[in-house]
This record gives sequence, C-alpha cells and structure tokens, in this order.
Amino acid sequence: MDKPQIHVLLLEDNLADVVMLEAALEQIACFTFQVTVVEQLSQGLGSLSLRPYDLVLLDLGLPDSQGLATFTRLHAQNPEAPVVVLSGIQDEDLAAEAVRAGAQDYLVKGHAGGEVLGRAIRYAIERHQLQAQLRTSEQHFRALIEHSADAVATLDADGIILYQSPSALRMLGYQPDEMIGASAFIFLHPDDLA
Repeated sequence: MDKPQIHVLLLEDNLADVVMLEAALEQIACFTFQVTVVEQLSQGLGSLSLRPYDLVLLDLGLPDSQGLATFTRLHAQNPEAPVVVLSGIQDEDLAAEAVRAGAQDYLVKGHAGGEVLGRAIRYAIERHQLQAQLRTSEQHFRALIEHSADAVATLDADGIILYQSPSALRMLGYQPDEMIGASAFIFLHPDDLA
C-alpha cells in the first residue's frame, strides 16, 4: 500500500534546523513528504498563494518576521492552511497563545524528533480535515434551516433568542435580527403561556 504524500511548506531560515527537520520527517513511516523550504515569511506567503499545502511548518523567528506576529500574518492570509508552529524556546504561554490563535500545534525544535513530529503532523492533518468537514456540514444545515418553512430558533437557558431563522418574518411579522437578544416569551400568544 502506498503511503500518502504530504506536501509541506517549511518556513525556516536556519540550515541546521532545516536538515534536522527533514531528517525527522524521513523517520516518519506513515507518510512520504515533499518539502518546500523558504527562509522568509514573505516567500512563504507567496508560495501559499501559488498552491495549497497539506501542512505548514512555521518557525516563529524569521528574518522578516518575529514571534507570534509571524503566525498571525500567515494565518490571516491563509486561514485554511494547517500550521504547526516551531520555536527554539520552550514557552508554554506562547504555545497556548499560538494554538488559541489557530495553530494546530507548537513544537520546540530540539525536541521535535520523528515520533513527536509525526504525531503532531498526523493530528494536525486529521484536525484540519475534521474542521473542513464540520464547516461543510454547518453550511449545509444552515442552508436547510434558512430555507425551511418552519421557524427555527436557538435559545439560551433563560429563553433569550440567540438565532432566529428567516421564516420568523412570515410567521410572526418580525425580522430575525429584531428578535435576537430578546426573550422568546414576548413573541408567544398569551394563551400559549398558560
């Protein structure tokens, strides 16, 4: 059985780290990798605009960008690209911040051997695929609800309307955005409250 080929964009300016990461990728038995290496964020953004990659390995310390701003700029331009952040320093706060901002994982370069890197890559790709499936499913169900003849609402525990489908106008005479934030009970007939 052929191993899946993963197209990786590696943004790294340190040749020794490139060699180490490529060696770690070769240790991963479940994939084969085609790696494109660039040394600057601007080059990486250019590469991403030309073709999609299965994964981006991103060093936070590049000649033209430093720190979390490196990830933020890349993610803002390419929110669909799954990114594993690489850093030379162990910083739990930065790691948590990067993941909250949308990174799939945060690895310290000296500790990113084949097994650790392989697991991070596998999980990053799986999470990315699941997120894409979830977005597609959400779009499908949103379209169903918005075209339904029935009024559909989402309420919080106190009965406050968080979402109201467009059919509310036809059924109740209110635009959905007029109802959001209001108590659902004010839209019910008094006889229905008894």
